[in-house]
Amino acid sequence: MTWRPSKNGRFSVKSAYALLLDIEAPWRICRGAVPTLDNLARCCCDVDTRCAICDAEMESMRRVFLECHFARVVWAISGLPQRMVAGWGTSAADWMSQALAQGDIQEQGCFLVVCWGLWRHRNKRLIEGAVQEPQEVLQGAVLFLSKYLEARQKLKVGTSVQAVDHAG
Repeated sequence: MTWRPSKNGRFSVKSAYALLLDIEAPWRICRGAVPTLDNLARCCCDVDTRCAICDAEMESMRRVFLECHFARVVWAISGLPQRMVAGWGTSAADWMSQALAQGDIQEQGCFLVVCWGLWRHRNKRLIEGAVQEPQEVLQGAVLFLSKYLEARQKLKVGTSVQAVDHAG
């Protein structure tokens, strides 16, 4: 039996934690419960708080999902309307609820998987040192959405959301 989330096929707490963080990203954003480096430094850890992606400023949820140059490029090439990603507001939950209220169902799905893709990229960069291009992150997010919708269709759950090729 192999544990697919790890490179060597063996279970580890680290690989399980990384998998859990990948899956829950959009919901954790709304709750402000994303373990960004600034949050970890505030609550319990002595960590370097510089952005794991650009190494320029302190990593925060706002930086990872919106302000880091990498995130801005991913959003720019996503094809999503600017109104969905502009402005953080007073909290992460405000940003996400405003963004989702601005889009149709396909745009909402794309928005959520782009958030997931940005968080996944951040984790891969921090944990594995992996480097991806913005286009790769977007393509991975769109592929994830497509596979998710296909699996739902096969289970006959049905959905009105269709994968939209925002990756070009």
